[in-house]
Amino acid sequence: MKSYAKSHNSIGIHVAFILLVLVSLVSAPAFGAVYTVNPTLDYGNSDGGSDTWGYTCQIGQYQAWFGFDVSAIPDGETISSASFTGLVQNLYGTSTQRTVWFEPDDSWIPGNVNPGTKLLTELVGTGMDYYNPTWVTFNLDISKHNWGNDLSDNYVSLMLTGPQNGNHECGRVDLTESGNLPSLQITTVPEPATICLLGLGALSLIRKKRA
Repeated sequence: MKSYAKSHNSIGIHVAFILLVLVSLVSAPAFGAVYTVNPTLDYGNSDGGSDTWGYTCQIGQYQAWFGFDVSAIPDGETISSASFTGLVQNLYGTSTQRTVWFEPDDSWIPGNVNPGTKLLTELVGTGMDYYNPTWVTFNLDISKHNWGNDLSDNYVSLMLTGPQNGNHECGRVDLTESGNLPSLQITTVPEPATICLLGLGALSLIRKKRA
């Protein structure tokens, strides 16, 4: 009877472990982390040379740049979602589309160099601005960009500009110097190996408790 009970308990422990690993895999985002960072550096075309805000009138001429230091995020993390938030305003109308773009070359951030006006190809988010200054969150399409490179070099470059149709529809976005801090929010999930280690740790605790 003792041998049967021991075998039965062992099977129960292994079943519990398998269930724990499966639940961990299914609910992996719950074990992730949320990182919110403000720009290390930002630039924009602004009236009279002011550096507290930037124009976002049209894609080809008016671009506001935001450089983020993401060294706090481990290189092995997987990005599950990302968003950019800024205080934006439409200067001449009721509402206009604004677009967010990735720049793969992050060298301008540590080099403290204004990237100027560039033709970018990685469109990752859209949103609307309004006549009154409004905090707008642009949800970023993480499938459009190689986040692994950004986590490796510790920087993320984003550019906010005008609508996709290229129309000259003027708006503005506040930069860091204004005190209205833009932000990048990144949610990550751990690697599968990390989840398995959590499962092994739980199994070890079960065994110790049984002993």
